[in-house]
Amino acid sequence: MSPNKLSNWAKQAATFCKVKDNVELAKLLNISQPALLLLSHSPEYNIFEIPKPNGKLRLIEEPDEQLKEVLKQLNYFLQLVYYFNKPTAAYGFILSHKTDLEPRNILTNAEKHIGAQYLLNIDMQDFFHFVSWQKVYELLMIKPFHFAHDIAVLMANLCCYNGRLPMGSPTSPVLSNFAAYKLDAEMMAFCSKHSFIYSRFVDDMSFSSKLQAILPEQFTVMENVIATNGFAINPNKIKWFGASDTKEITGLQLTSTGVIIPSNFFEQLGVDLLRLQHICEVMYGLEGEVNITWLNTFKQSVEGRIAFVEFVYGQRNKKYLSLKRQYNKSMQAAHKEEVMHWLDLPYGFFT
Repeated sequence: MSPNKLSNWAKQAATFCKVKDNVELAKLLNISQPALLLLSHSPEYNIFEIPKPNGKLRLIEEPDEQLKEVLKQLNYFLQLVYYFNKPTAAYGFILSHKTDLEPRNILTNAEKHIGAQYLLNIDMQDFFHFVSWQKVYELLMIKPFHFAHDIAVLMANLCCYNGRLPMGSPTSPVLSNFAAYKLDAEMMAFCSKHSFIYSRFVDDMSFSSKLQAILPEQFTVMENVIATNGFAINPNKIKWFGASDTKEITGLQLTSTGVIIPSNFFEQLGVDLLRLQHICEVMYGLEGEVNITWLNTFKQSVEGRIAFVEFVYGQRNKKYLSLKRQYNKSMQAAHKEEVMHWLDLPYGFFT
């Protein structure tokens, strides 16, 4: 990205923070003022659940199409403002460009802890849902925004559902980053005193040390900092790693010199690729209409994991190229014009 474009980002961020009324805001978001006010008074959401990797269900609150488009525009400006105000510890859902000395993403978050002898991972519970409407409103009233009361109310109404940030809205990640701003500052100050490295990727917090173990009483201080900033720890997702343990951060494994993807990731992905091929061979040959929504979800999961390998290792990596070939083979199977009745499927095929 050219310096000119970065300068343009700064101008757009400043323009957004100078919005004085809902007329200016509507113009910036490419929507009429009456339509914007109506959306803020009656935001509509589609509520559904999707399975988590552990088999439990995750609640998704997705804004309807018109609201989603407005929130995408709003998210763009919020992201620009956060880009120029981000703390050094934050890594998740942050804009970056090619001239950044340290891009903020899941890989660089893990790389920050390379060489650590001791590691502590803390996962915050229901991260978005702990950010209330009141918290969002207060954030919009102070630095770097300083919005007027009416604008802060309107934006908080647009971005919140059931009195807090929803899981599934375009603006929830960046607003949660703003909500964690004071948390990050206090945690960085504490860790600096003890020579710990601290980073946060959305709701995943990582603390590492090259010299000394992280003590239980230090964890208690961390827990108090999290609580006083309005968040809570998921007690089931606290992971301690000693000097001889294999260390992982957000699904990436630390080595003495770098970061790799764990072998069990590839093992499960290989199983799913083979399963996808077999399912495609059968499903696309069935007579009549077949509801394949679940199959598309499965395909997207596989595609996402392959893209993750590409992101970590690059386009020329042998593992990535092999996975891509396997996926293309599965998709070729989907276009075979074989006809089969669903009664011909073997019992237990989809279990």
